[in-house]
Amino acid sequence: MRRFWRGLRDVMPHPLILAVALAVVVAVRHRAWRFLEEQAWLFKHDPDLLLEVFRGTWGLLLIGWVFLCGLWGSCRAILHDPARSDAYRDWLSRTPWRYPHPLPQGPILPVPQDLIVLAMMAAAPWGMPGLSPWDPVLAAIAIYSLTLSRSSRTLRVACLNWLLVLLAFRVRLAGFPVAAAAFVLGSLATGCWETVRRLQREDVWLLDETASMRRRLRWPYSRLGPQRMTFAFPVPLLDGLLCGLIFAIVAAVFLAAMLNNPTELQGEINLEHWRGFSLVVAALFAGMRILAYFIGMRPSTSCLGSLALGRFVHWRFDRVWLGPALTLAATGISILLLDALQVRAEVSVCVALGVAFAAVLTAPPDWEEWRLTGDIRLVPELPEPESRRSAA
Repeated sequence: MRRFWRGLRDVMPHPLILAVALAVVVAVRHRAWRFLEEQAWLFKHDPDLLLEVFRGTWGLLLIGWVFLCGLWGSCRAILHDPARSDAYRDWLSRTPWRYPHPLPQGPILPVPQDLIVLAMMAAAPWGMPGLSPWDPVLAAIAIYSLTLSRSSRTLRVACLNWLLVLLAFRVRLAGFPVAAAAFVLGSLATGCWETVRRLQREDVWLLDETASMRRRLRWPYSRLGPQRMTFAFPVPLLDGLLCGLIFAIVAAVFLAAMLNNPTELQGEINLEHWRGFSLVVAALFAGMRILAYFIGMRPSTSCLGSLALGRFVHWRFDRVWLGPALTLAATGISILLLDALQVRAEVSVCVALGVAFAAVLTAPPDWEEWRLTGDIRLVPELPEPESRRSAA
């Protein structure tokens, strides 16, 4: 029994934070009932307007409660993770601890005591009209699983986790909470599996220790040590297509939310104009990729030097523009093709955004090859000052 209460104390928020949160919930709930009673007296002759006031008030309360539950899920995955604390990680690396022994400062993986916290989240909106006990629980588990997968070294695992959470959100908007819970549990299983793999690796501590050193050395010396996660353009084709699919689903979810809940400020949503918006987003992606390539690197000759030499095209350097050009071309061709096939505008917009995101991730040239063989000039960053290093 003592172990059970200790586990419950580890997963619960700090007692002071919990007391303040409970006091705020009780006060807000009492004030909301008083406000609705006043509105019922003022709008007793207009039941339609009174119903809209009721829906808006309870909707705001649900959004606030769901946000707090998601914040708990994020803190639950961060506070006991050795990878998030330098002191905890350094101390643990010098001990004989190995997985699956319990972590000294509390569990990072789900434990039975978490069910009590989730039950409290579901019970808080009980009895309030229009508030579902599913939403805070699903939000807490989804944010918890996404926070776990944030430390993943495998891009496919992180993409799969995001895909499951977004599908759960879309299914919940459609009114199927049980199906949304199935997707969220799948995301939770994925995040826990990746966390177990990370805890089983013995070199994780050594890789984590290089993060602060890379921040001090700056470019280009930061590339000499082992990298925690190597991400460089282009990503593998399967990973890029999966990321594009996730981005298309994100666009579909937000577009469906806008179409299902229009407001007076939004007015009539013209989906035909959104096709041009997808081209704007593709241009932003292309610009971000150019910035990623140009960090710490410049052409060997300036513009005036190229004019003086009569060399207007430096293929060994100018091939860096292939990625942005292919991104814009793929997005434009997809829009024209879907328009010729008379695909619905909302589907065309989502597909075009997914194509743009996949293209910017998978288009050539290879970053490492271009950095090593291109006609470039390195622009090193200044090391971190000694005074700031000692203060940190």
